[in-house]
This record gives sequence, structure tokens and C-alpha cells, in this order.
Amino acid sequence: MRHMTMKTFLRICIFASLLYSLGYSREFKDTQGRTIEAELISSTATMVSIRRSDGRVFTLPLQQFSQEDQVWIRAQGNAPSQNSIRPAASSKVTYETLNTLFGCNLWGDHHVWDDDVAAVAKRLSWPQESNTESLSSFRLYSRGSNRILDATAYSSTLYGEDGVPGEVSIVFANKGDLVSDGSLVGSPEISNIDEIKEILNEKIEQEAEKLSHSLSEILGSPKRTKTGKGGLKERVSRWDWNDHAILLSEQEGEYLTCRIVPVERADSRGSLGKISKREIRERLSQNIQNHDNQDVLIKNIPMVDQGPKGYCVPATFERYLRYMGISADMYVLAMAGETGIGGGTSVYQIVESTEALVEDAGLGLEAVDIDLEDLDDISEYIDQGLPIMWTMFSGRSYSELAGAITRERAQATEAAWSERISDYRERARQLRPDQDASHICMIVGYNPETQEVAVSDSWGKAYELRWIPLALAQRVTQRFYYVIER
Repeated sequence: MRHMTMKTFLRICIFASLLYSLGYSREFKDTQGRTIEAELISSTATMVSIRRSDGRVFTLPLQQFSQEDQVWIRAQGNAPSQNSIRPAASSKVTYETLNTLFGCNLWGDHHVWDDDVAAVAKRLSWPQESNTESLSSFRLYSRGSNRILDATAYSSTLYGEDGVPGEVSIVFANKGDLVSDGSLVGSPEISNIDEIKEILNEKIEQEAEKLSHSLSEILGSPKRTKTGKGGLKERVSRWDWNDHAILLSEQEGEYLTCRIVPVERADSRGSLGKISKREIRERLSQNIQNHDNQDVLIKNIPMVDQGPKGYCVPATFERYLRYMGISADMYVLAMAGETGIGGGTSVYQIVESTEALVEDAGLGLEAVDIDLEDLDDISEYIDQGLPIMWTMFSGRSYSELAGAITRERAQATEAAWSERISDYRERARQLRPDQDASHICMIVGYNPETQEVAVSDSWGKAYELRWIPLALAQRVTQRFYYVIER
């Protein structure tokens, strides 16, 4: 073997120093003193993208870094590392031009990712859907009255992460909202499901062509690429502007969507990388709340409002996935779950299609055995910070009883409720489940003293937390349970 010369040794040292200067193995610190070991991928005047050792990419406002790190990042010349797939794109197109194109004030300057997410939602007039310690969302269901990109937007959502925008999702013609609002079903000339599908496909195709043309006129020709994992893959048209990737997804018979995400996230096809077991364990343990009255609850589960359509399964799966740190979209999940026109989803198909996405994050999606006769089967998961997706029957009689129990429980003293709950147990045993009202929700808590469970439905804030006796859960269960485990 040849001996290394001093000149070669010096070259290696210089190269190693260069690698470090590009961001390899640097410990970054934020303004609160928290640290992360990562490499610098790219930076703009306001945003920074770093990649952790597990491959997960974070795009953060420059101002969130310590002063020392801000100086160091600026000194790199806003250049990406050699491992970056693409540097942040630049364009002469102004944000005012894009706001005019989209027909809404999404941008306040040339970089939306460092804005206050609530301020962006206020500009857009999109109401808040959810707010946890780290995640937020603002969703507008317009029932066909809102227009974006000069097309009818049925669902418009702004997702926030740590107080700044993380993604924008605009859903146009789709098999859920378009049918549920009566635009198709209410038309006298439509008599069967095949005609509905035909008209839906035609509308999706026409609007996709119009939107693609509008975006191309301003941003140039798109790139055809893929996003997603496993059964959640999509072919999309992509336009880049500054550090924003604009993705137009046309799925025949399903939906037409426009998503806006950071460039780095689009480069990784939506993957956020693996989540370390230590990180997820610490995060989940911090979400467990123990109350003086013996209530045990999981907090920080984001709400996803399924809206006026039968999307309880995809909406519930999106809630769980986002809670575990995995980006998801109920419309893509509905496609994977073979959701019917207006609603009705195969849980089995969603589980099969979602497994690759979950495994990509280093987690597992499992069907679990639970006996509702034994509260220990529930506490086993809740005590780990793991909600339980639960298939059940949610008819009117069940919902009215659950609502009455929750309202009275909130007003009663602990001692009074311990006595009152016995009456509700008796009413629960007499309830006849509605076999036509199949539903899925999440079990998010329990009380061992009163033998109650807390449930959360995908119907908006009013249904985010309701309490029911274990006896009622036993009456309406369909006996299928799923968790996403570490």
C-alpha cells in the first residue's frame, strides 16, 4: 500500500475543513438554547434548511437560530451543501403577481415560510381548525363559494409547524366535497353513480388543464414528478418559485389539488425522514395528562375536520399521522382507502396503503386486540401517549347520549359524578346501536375510577373530546382497533 505524502494529508485536512464549513456535523442552537446536530443544506435571506443525521429535513426561519449560528449561516454565502438535491429556486416573479394569480393574499413577501402562521391565516380569512403546542391548521370549507386560481376551491387548508407555515393545501373538484354539497347528486339529469363519476372526471380534467395553463403562463413549464410513499404515491406537476414548490395533483375520479410546500420537502417526495425512537418516546410522554379526578388524557392531537362528507376514516388517519410527526392528507388517504362517492372507506385498504409511509418514519401501524370489558387494555396504550383508532357505530341515539354525558360531566363535582354515572351506564346498556352508522374515532383517555373512556371525532372542535361510560363503548363497538407504535 502506498504511503500518504504530507501534501496528500494536507489536502485531506483542507477538504475535511471545507466539509465542516458547509454544515456537516455542526451543532446548531436556537434562541431558547435547544441544540440539534445537523448539516446545512441551503439558506436564503430568511429561511434555513438543515438535515439531521437520521435524514430528516427541517426548514426553519433564520431568526429562530442563535445569533452565533445566524452569523455562521450568512457566512456560508447562501450556498447549498453537496448533498442538497436542489438549491432554493429564485425567480423574477413577485409575490404580488402570485397573489393576483391565486386570487388570495397568501404571500406578504417573497417567503411565506418565515411568517407568523396566524397572520397568514388572517390574511386569507381561513378559520382556525386546530391548535396544539407545535401544530396548527386553518381550514375553509366554502361549499363552492371560494375561488382560487380562478377555480372553485372546496377545501383550503394552511398547516402550521412551530408557529410558522409548513404547507398549504387547496382542494378543487373531488369525489367528497363536490358530491356532498349537492352540486352533482342534486341535479335532475344525473340518475346513477356512473354518470356522477363521468361528470366528476370531466370536471377534474377541465379544471386541471386550466390551472396548469395559468401557472405555466407565470412560472414556465412544470416538471412532472412523483410524491408520496407506497399506496399514497401521486404523479404531480411541479413549479418552483423561490423556496416554494407548487404541486398540482390530478387524480382521475378522485380529486384535483394544489399544494405549496418548502422546496426541500418536495425534493424528498414529502418524506420527513425517520423519527428516532428516543425523540418520539419523549414527545409522547409529554402528551400524557394526569388529572386530580383520575382522568388520564392525551393532549396535542390535531383536529382534522372531515367536513360535509363521509371521510371519517381518512380524516382520523390524518389526525393520527400528523400527531406522530408524519405529513398526511385525508384526500390522498381517501383515494388509498377506495372511499366511495361522498364517503364510505375501506379501513383495510388505508392500513395497507399507509404502512410504507409509517415505516418510512421508523414507526409501525398495527391492528391490536382490545377487550372493552377490561380498561387495562386501553390504559396500556394511553399511558404511552398512543391514541387508539376505534371502529364503532355512531348513530343519533349514541351521539345524543355522549353529548349529554359530556355536558353534565363538565358541570358536576367529582363526588356527584361518581354517583350520576351509574344512571348513564344503565341507559347505555339499553341503547340499540345503529348498524347503518359505521364510524371511526379515537380513544384518547380513560378514568379508572368511573370506568369511562374519552373519545375524539373528526367533526371539528365541538367533538374533539367527549366522555362515555365503558358500558356504552361496549354496546357500539365494531371491535377493530389500530395504533401507530414506536
